[in-house]
Amino acid sequence: MFGKLVCEAHQRLPWASPDEWLAVVGSWREPVIEVVDELMEVEFMSKRKTAASYLLEEGRQEGRQEGRQEGRIELLRSLIRARFGPSSTAVDARLEAASHDELDRWAVQLLSAATLDDVFRDR
Repeated sequence: MFGKLVCEAHQRLPWASPDEWLAVVGSWREPVIEVVDELMEVEFMSKRKTAASYLLEEGRQEGRQEGRQEGRIELLRSLIRARFGPSSTAVDARLEAASHDELDRWAVQLLSAATLDDVFRDR
């Protein structure tokens, strides 16, 4: 809109002095301020939406990671139960506190473990 106003002014006043230009442009102060305010609000809202979208996606990713971790724990707990019988509170606590890498290592070790202790050995 502002660009259109400037073009219009130039067409109407191609011969105008700098003072005459200022007088004309000065009369457009309020409409220009309104346009700038609207543009700033649109940009602010756009950035706000972008930030909110980013935080939402980050939360989703964290939720998916937590879900995968819980799934690993439950699968390993089920496999231990199937192979060695019900797990103890200590084993459950160890599974809950384990990292992603530990759970994966224990799952592989479970395949060849003769005892429950063999599952949790550092190799």
